[in-house]
Amino acid sequence: MPRGRNALHDALLKSDCERVKELIATGDDLLHCQPDLKGCNPLMLLARDQRFHEEYIWALLARRASVEASAAARSRTRLTAAEYASDFGARSARVVEALRACEEQERRRTVEWRCPECGDVVRARPRLLGYLQRAERGEEKNPLLLRFFAKECNRALLNPWYHMVNNDPSVRKEISESMAMLDALTGALPAFGSDWHIVDLCCGMAVTASIVALEHPGLAVTAVDRREKRYTTHFGRAGVRYVQWDILGVDFLHRLESLVSEVNRPVAILGMHLCGALSLRAIEAFAMLES
Repeated sequence: MPRGRNALHDALLKSDCERVKELIATGDDLLHCQPDLKGCNPLMLLARDQRFHEEYIWALLARRASVEASAAARSRTRLTAAEYASDFGARSARVVEALRACEEQERRRTVEWRCPECGDVVRARPRLLGYLQRAERGEEKNPLLLRFFAKECNRALLNPWYHMVNNDPSVRKEISESMAMLDALTGALPAFGSDWHIVDLCCGMAVTASIVALEHPGLAVTAVDRREKRYTTHFGRAGVRYVQWDILGVDFLHRLESLVSEVNRPVAILGMHLCGALSLRAIEAFAMLES
């Protein structure tokens, strides 16, 4: 469903209770289910906003045919309406249970279209597939992307469990930057191979970590970011280990030293998304490990 802002979103943001009540009673499926630009649908907005009494949630739930999909949807922050209700909206246990029941019913009904790892709905035609077909037709001029698609192992990123990567709007840019970084890595380290350990700092969606793991089976790859794991790609099948660390934290260097000692391989540090103080921290880490 396309993201945007509709009349129900506007009424909710303005706390216009009468207008919200009217739109819940008379609106169509699109009005009731459409996510805003942050991926929050009206059910999520009601669940987290204590300015609206629970009667509004019950009224929207009564339009069951149009809101079960909303209950199972996730916002850009990876939260469902039930999680907003319990974690932010301080809603009653009865409301939270009702939202979870709708969520579970929708997930069971649509299980064949969902990611086997997290349960998100997966597009049948991810953006990455479109770029692959463009390359196969000879329409792609980016040499980094052409090299990426030329390696059969990288096509594993088209699998449903990589949906956070293969359907991301910036996937073309992310892959291009990752391929350029890996070119620099192999150029600087002629001996680099599957017996090494890669540490990808501030990994984001871990595109770089996933590609290097796919291209070098047996390589030890650790992806580091301060975000919760639910915000990252399901890259475990590629052999990537994820650790939730803040690289500016006081214990980061000690943690990294312990990790590198545990893996006990030659190590290379990557940091495509580093800037400012984060770059300086990576230099500290490099100096510590080199010594």
